[in-house]
This record gives sequence, structure tokens and C-alpha cells, in this order.
Amino acid sequence: MSQDDAIRDWDDFWPKFNTSDAAGQLELARTQVRKLDEFDGDWAAELIKQLAASLSETDQLGEVLELLEEIREAHPEAVASQEPWMTVKELVIRLQADAPVGDDLVADIVEAMPQDPDTIFRALTVMMYHGLGEPMIEPMLSAWPDVARDESVMPWAKRRFAWRALTLVLLDAVDADADLDESDPDLWERLGPLTVDEMRESNERLIRHFAGRPDISIDELEVDSDDLEALRDEVMMQVATFTGWLRDEAGWTTGRSALAFTVVDEFFRRTLTDRLSDGDRRYQADELADDVAAILDDASLLVPSPDIVDAYLDVEYEHLLTSSHQGVTLITALDHWLDYLADRGLLSDDDAETLADAMSERLEGLVERLELATDDRRLVQDLRDAVDLDE
Repeated sequence: MSQDDAIRDWDDFWPKFNTSDAAGQLELARTQVRKLDEFDGDWAAELIKQLAASLSETDQLGEVLELLEEIREAHPEAVASQEPWMTVKELVIRLQADAPVGDDLVADIVEAMPQDPDTIFRALTVMMYHGLGEPMIEPMLSAWPDVARDESVMPWAKRRFAWRALTLVLLDAVDADADLDESDPDLWERLGPLTVDEMRESNERLIRHFAGRPDISIDELEVDSDDLEALRDEVMMQVATFTGWLRDEAGWTTGRSALAFTVVDEFFRRTLTDRLSDGDRRYQADELADDVAAILDDASLLVPSPDIVDAYLDVEYEHLLTSSHQGVTLITALDHWLDYLADRGLLSDDDAETLADAMSERLEGLVERLELATDDRRLVQDLRDAVDLDE
């Protein structure tokens, strides 16, 4: 079949595909893959994308994986032209289908970092959210020297890659040994390529805080310091202690806990700067209910205001239409953060419940937006649970 004939065939294919039910689409896709000799990468990617979306709420996603493997074998050049997107898409489908995610797939994704950092970081986020933190560690450590030397990788991407790897290594080490000595030579040998001597003291403090051995407890932290940078660093340590609590008390995995550390620390780093610095604010506060305003008037700056959380999500994640897994991680983590503060006496149980209810009311509308932005059903359900929204 010539290229022109293949194009005409696809022009005939899509109207039939788009008007068929999920089972019909799957059968049409199988026929198309086996019929055509010319199979462009764009067609392959679009076919898998649409088929996965159509079958996302069925038990047939495993058959999409089988079809993807058939395309890889019959049309390897088409798949190769769409890497690393195809590999990342396979990861997402496997997670949705509760299918095994092998170490080789994780390694393939990590090694593709220089090709497309944005895509790979989205994939790393999805893996961390779904509890695949530990399988990422060795591939990230192995890939780091090449990533660090690769001049095509922007400095921001190198920093983010190293920071995620570092956080995963630290949390995994603490998870294996809660009494881990922060000066453990074996640990520092692993961390050596990821860090510099100037970071040694800070990273040792992170280990203690991840392990629940903070230098300063959160109820002792002075949050009206004139030194904003020092304050943000101290808040990061408190978030690290909370991250360990998420793992130990809320049952979060190492990967999801590491993701929570990143997004909650970034939330406070940016919002505290916004609230304590002069100049225009990015996260504008709306008028609050009287009972919520009264609580916040007397509360620490570490107590999140529902309207500031809402504004932050709007600015940083376009209300979950981008970076959905990071946004939902923030929402679910802050839901636990209120309980964490109450456990430590920074909030009463009643005030924590009032703020949680106000947060749920403010964020309830995000569920519908998220349903439009993702095929990840678990992500949607986790958001529903966080804002107490029934099916």
C-alpha cells in the first residue's frame, strides 16, 4: 500500500472508529494494525491515546497493552519515532490497568530524560504518586552522571532530577532504618554524586527530620522571622518531619511521600514569600466566612487558608488542568496537614475540622475539572475523598 493509499485508509478509518463503542474501537484498531504496511508514528500514538481513553473505565485496558506490543513488533520504526511518549503511555496504561510495571520499563523512562525532560518529569511524578518510588532509585542514580554531563539538559532539569533522586534515597534509607545515623558512610557514598559538601549539614538535618527526630518541633518554630530565606529553610525541615508522618501514620508509600515533600514545601515556600514580602501578591485571598477568618487570625502562618490554597492551585496548576498528580498530592497532603497540626497543638480539633470543611467546600468544583483532565480514575477518587465528595 502506497503512502497516499495509507492516508486515504486512515481518513476512512477515523469516522468509523469515533462512532463505535469501546469494543468496536478495539476490534477496528486490531484490524488496522495488522492490515497496513505503512504505519506512521503519529497514527500509532493517536490510536493508542484514543483507545486508552475510551477503555479507561473498562476491564479491557490490558488488551490495549497487547495491541501496543503488537505495534512495537510489527511497526518498530513507528513506535521509535514517538519515544519516549510511547513508553510513558505504556506506564500510565499499566498503572490504570493494575498491570505490573517492570524495572526495565522504569529504567527506559529514566534513561530518556535528556530526550524530553518535561515528559519524563511528568512520568516520574505519576510513578511517585502511584507508589513506584523505590524502583526509580537505582535507575536515577545510574542515569545521573550522564544527565549531569549532558549539555542539552537545562540546569533546572538537572537540579530537579537530582533533588528528586536525593529525596527518594533519603526517604528510602529512613524507611529501611528509622534509627539511621545521618553520618552513615554507606549512605553518603550513594549520595555523593547528587550533592555537594555545602549541602552536607542540611541533608543530615533532612535525614533526622524524615526519621522523626527534628531539631526543633513545629510548635516551637518562630514563623515571623525577618530572615525569610532562613524561615523557608526551617519550614522545609518541618515539612520533612510531616513527610515521615505521612509514611508512618497515614500509610503513604516512599514515592508518594517524597512527592508530598516536594509539593508541600514548594507551597509554603511560595505562599510565605507572597504573604511576608512587599509587592503584588500572586495568590489573592477572597473574603472568608467569619468562623474561618477568626481561626486564621489567631493561627500560625503554617495553617493553610482555604482561599490561598484555592488561589495557589489556580495559579500553579491551572486548577488541576496541568500537573494533576502534583495538585492532588498537595490537596490530599494538606488535608492530613491539618490533622498533623492539631496533633501538635497548633490547632484545636474543632478548628482543624472547620478548616477542613471550608477547604472541601472551596475545592469541590475541582473534581469535575479533574475528570476532564485525566484518565487516572484513582487520582479522581483520591480528590473526591479529600474533599468529602460522594460518587
